[in-house]
Amino acid sequence: MQAKIDAMQTGIAITQFNLDSIEQNKIYSKQKGIYTREIEERFLIEAPIAGKLGDFIQKEKMAMDLFHKAQAQNMAPVFPAGILIHYDSTPVSYSFFFRVLNPPKENGQIIKIPRAIFHCLQAELTQETNVDKIIEENFQIQDQGTVIISNMILDKSHFDSRHSEIQVPQTTFD
Repeated sequence: MQAKIDAMQTGIAITQFNLDSIEQNKIYSKQKGIYTREIEERFLIEAPIAGKLGDFIQKEKMAMDLFHKAQAQNMAPVFPAGILIHYDSTPVSYSFFFRVLNPPKENGQIIKIPRAIFHCLQAELTQETNVDKIIEENFQIQDQGTVIISNMILDKSHFDSRHSEIQVPQTTFD
């Protein structure tokens, strides 16, 4: 019985999170250029991407494997998902992420992104998109830090591109 109650409570939390995300995306979905956004603390499960970003379709399969792994561990993975670019490593490294609502206390794949003010820019990611160039042309990146590329769920889906928001932390509150 307790397991069923826990599963129902997780389902309610995921549903509420999704409703809140849809409302937030409505506020920011039509932004043009760089804008500022305060984003709450988040816990993400991540898995490294070998090499550069490359083939999004193949990489998305790898991301779904991460989603199922988090789900099997009762972490309540949710969208948004995306890519983390770690500028604090040499060479720069990339990883997939999913946000999780029930992060375990001890797990090396879980990272905490503190509540912060982010400079953001929306971009359509396609096979031809050079994400590194977009970031270089629009942001001043510190050698230490992580850039978040988070998908945005909009009214219409397009299978040949991914509407995403590039988030560069400016000020943290923790």
